[in-house]
Amino acid sequence: MRIRKNLINFIYSSLVFIIFFSCYSQQKINPPKINAPLAMPDINMVQYGDRVYAFSGTDVMPYNKDINTFIMPYWRCYSSSDLVNWTFESMLKPEDTYIGKSDKCFAGHGIERNGKWYWYFSNFVNDVGVAVSDSPKGPWKDALGEPLLPKDLTDSHEYDPCAFIDDDGRAYLTFGSHKNKKINYYIVELNDDMVSLKGEPKKLEVNNMPKNPGAIIPVDASFLHKSNGLYYLSWRSPYAVSKNINGPYEYIGNAPAYGHLGYFKFNNQWFVNFTTLKQDKGMRRRYRFGSLIYVHFNDDGSIT
Repeated sequence: MRIRKNLINFIYSSLVFIIFFSCYSQQKINPPKINAPLAMPDINMVQYGDRVYAFSGTDVMPYNKDINTFIMPYWRCYSSSDLVNWTFESMLKPEDTYIGKSDKCFAGHGIERNGKWYWYFSNFVNDVGVAVSDSPKGPWKDALGEPLLPKDLTDSHEYDPCAFIDDDGRAYLTFGSHKNKKINYYIVELNDDMVSLKGEPKKLEVNNMPKNPGAIIPVDASFLHKSNGLYYLSWRSPYAVSKNINGPYEYIGNAPAYGHLGYFKFNNQWFVNFTTLKQDKGMRRRYRFGSLIYVHFNDDGSIT
């Protein structure tokens, strides 16, 4: 209780509560030998019991314009009981999946259902697989030995999955990217086993988009959550709402966060976690970190 009270006091006194996750793993996890910090980008968080579990990618070196990519050789899971102190739980390696050795372990999403944990992961921008475990501590096993969302399943790119379980127990994945700077996200329902599709993916439509989209141009990193009876479809800062999970959605505005983000509830308080960028003076390298602020949902559906 004392820890929780201290956390609440800190949040409300500072208004904005940002956590930069540790750049180095807190336990020995036998990662490749490298000379760069291990930043945690593309995080999704979920509360289970009295802990929050953070599923993330791993930048083993900053984005370098000379090679024009991030180097991401595995995924990691951490947990915390206070959102301040984090404990390493497990690692998912591409070598333990159908992917094989890779340095393109793009964003994933972890979720629990009926005592099992499912970790949906991106194989670069090509396809999406799923690993399963009895615990976030692992070990993780490739559930299918092949993609759950194979390449060319839709006219979008099959990556950046977001897993969502609705109030009625039905489970879904959203995924995709943009097409000609227009929304090109898809949603597909999962069967009860969480590792097979129930029907075909459906394209998500978003109305009321500004005529001059500017910074709201969709890229990737779609995220789906629900609050006060409304479904929220986010693509980084911009978000849209609908009373129907399949849409159509109405664009509302931009959230007070940016980068690849996700919303979660912890001890009855909503938070958004997002990816923070820091560039060196020469603008040649970009470092990514996980950050966190609390948010509120207003009666009109807007997020502050």
